Amino acid sequence: MKIKTAFTAIVAAIIVLCQIPFMSSAIAAYYQEIPVREVPFPADLNGKEDPATKMLTFTFPDLRAVGILKVVTGSRVYHNTRYQNCWVIGRDYSFIEARFNLSDEDLKRKWYLNLEQLSSIFMGENYSPIAISVNGYDIVGHFDPMRDAWRMDHFKLGHLVAGENTITLSLQDASSNYWIRGLTISPDKQANIRLDTLGEGAAVAVDANKIKDQDDSASYKRGNKDLTDLL
Repeated sequence: MKIKTAFTAIVAAIIVLCQIPFMSSAIAAYYQEIPVREVPFPADLNGKEDPATKMLTFTFPDLRAVGILKVVTGSRVYHNTRYQNCWVIGRDYSFIEARFNLSDEDLKRKWYLNLEQLSSIFMGENYSPIAISVNGYDIVGHFDPMRDAWRMDHFKLGHLVAGENTITLSLQDASSNYWIRGLTISPDKQANIRLDTLGEGAAVAVDANKIKDQDDSASYKRGNKDLTDLL
């Protein structure tokens, strides 16, 4: 009886050990680091935008950035191969994380997150709300761009620290996919920067007329009830 019990335990242990590679692969599939190519600060923005501004463009299949250390995503986050000018979060509670450094001097300034984004249309509906957190602290919940056209939205950031910081965008109870084309983190003021050509050696368009500058408070009146006003 003891031999049989020991044999059963050994078989069970072998089965568990054999499953570990598959379990690890499944976990990795839901949490992956995306390579980011660092590019120079756009020369045409000198004198127009603060050189401390962090930039991340999702226009291309590869991610290009100024001042962004790392990007980590969850499942079904991918380049939009059909329209080829953005990335997509295509599953509820999947996410995009952007990591960047700030110094002690940087913390004396106010910082803003600026997103060029939209809610795509699926079966006649476009509802793609996101939650935004900074270093694990929720600052915005269920914010929905609520349009099928690109828009620029701005959010004041809090809970920042000296050293590495993480901003997380996660999809919440969506009926359609969330599209993102540009992310900037700007000091002291909101930024309207088009990043379509970042890293291409061409000018980065700065045109607030093409992307309407939406005031935060006006946007939040459309249904976001989870905003924490951070100073």
